[in-house]
Amino acid sequence: MGSHWSVDLRHYLLPEGKPARLSPRGRRLFEYWTEIVSQATQYEAPTTLLCRRRPGRRPCGTLLIIFFDIDTYDVLWFCPRCHDEGRIAGWENTFWDNSALEPENAS
Repeated sequence: MGSHWSVDLRHYLLPEGKPARLSPRGRRLFEYWTEIVSQATQYEAPTTLLCRRRPGRRPCGTLLIIFFDIDTYDVLWFCPRCHDEGRIAGWENTFWDNSALEPENAS
């Protein structure tokens, strides 16, 4: 059975938007969550992020399903194999928010 994460990125950022000092495990989780946000906000690009869980001490490695909550606009993710899942709030206007980027081929 997977875990459910409920994350607000603002809790891990300093007032100027830089990441706060975290333990090594905390840093790895934060980087995972920000990669989820980065991929979610690249609307046209396919998801390439693999699940980080290690059920039975073996890498899950399944491609994540990443989408948005239509009511709150939180980023949601789900692993169809191990059922790790979560919700990320407070991602808007952070360094990892790619929603304002223009496509490369825009003319």
